[in-house]
Amino acid sequence: LSRLRHPHIVSGHYEPFTGDWRICPVCGLDFPGYSRCPDHNADLELVTSRHYLVMEYIAGPDLLQLAANGGGRIRLDEALNYARDIAGALAHIHARGFVHRDIKPENIRLRSDSDEAVLLDFGIATVGEAVSGDKYGTRPQRHTTGGGTVGYAPESLRERQNPDARSDIHAFGMTFYHLLTGKDPTLASDLQSMRTHTPCDFVPQIPVALDQLLVECTDQDAHNRPQDGAELLHRLENLTSATTSAPTTPGYSSFQFEPEPQLDPFIFRSGHQAVDVAELAPLLDEFPAEAAQHLYAGDFEEWLNRIGERELATQANIFRTRYRGRPKQGLEAFALATGQVVPPLLELSSQELNFGSLAPDGQRTLELKLQN
Repeated sequence: LSRLRHPHIVSGHYEPFTGDWRICPVCGLDFPGYSRCPDHNADLELVTSRHYLVMEYIAGPDLLQLAANGGGRIRLDEALNYARDIAGALAHIHARGFVHRDIKPENIRLRSDSDEAVLLDFGIATVGEAVSGDKYGTRPQRHTTGGGTVGYAPESLRERQNPDARSDIHAFGMTFYHLLTGKDPTLASDLQSMRTHTPCDFVPQIPVALDQLLVECTDQDAHNRPQDGAELLHRLENLTSATTSAPTTPGYSSFQFEPEPQLDPFIFRSGHQAVDVAELAPLLDEFPAEAAQHLYAGDFEEWLNRIGERELATQANIFRTRYRGRPKQGLEAFALATGQVVPPLLELSSQELNFGSLAPDGQRTLELKLQN
């Protein structure tokens, strides 16, 4: 490395230092006086320069390649698994005071044997703010500058010059925003859209909790983001969300945080059944007498609670109490509350009745017609 003098590698990595080390090719540790690594039983390599890298070979694709193979984005369930893997890696390095500084899809690769996501390119990781200069970013690829890869790196010059764990959180957020939506932050038009929309605006199947987390991660104010990898990992592991709707793009499956509930139809005596409120509404009109019996017996309320329609269940209870002894009115109020029934439209033949001036004992008859 001392001969490379790459402009995007900070000068602190080139401090001259010489000596002899016996390095394990598996763990990279120095074992003076040994010929084999006591932990891995591997032959030790003689190293006479301070600068060397011992890296595991990851055979799988990186996440940018994976997204390209999937039409520009990856599946939601895969993205969440990979996000947890990377958040775990960030929790590990942040706990030791390091900042990665160049998180992006190209620097996340998958193990071919386990599909685990691995964070790569620690070549210029720094310890907190110990190294001066414009330090966020490495290679001049995909619009990379000394201040980081445009779009993934924080936009604030001050933050690029003094990166900390929250800078990695920003890059993490933009990375998975990209992977989930197909929006590339290295493109100016896409970056502008990403800054003015949330991921859910592009892919409605993204759960609200995950959408909110990515919005926080990419906030331009570092104080509003998760503060380090440990907090990010905790948030990811505790995400809860309702099941998402069916995917609209072929090959893009939605992730469900909870198992999809089994169908629980409401069955009328005729054999007609409803699996949701939309199917129940027309049956209320088709079988009004039986529907009123179910309403006042609490059957609808119990069923609605089972299928997660708790607000409508509460309204059913209110209506059967408010209209006690008046089943027709109670059923009509309940049907309107489903939001599936158009309320009656009454037309008046006249908007006002003008009786004019009448004597104390005078009479006048006017006709008013109501039409449904």
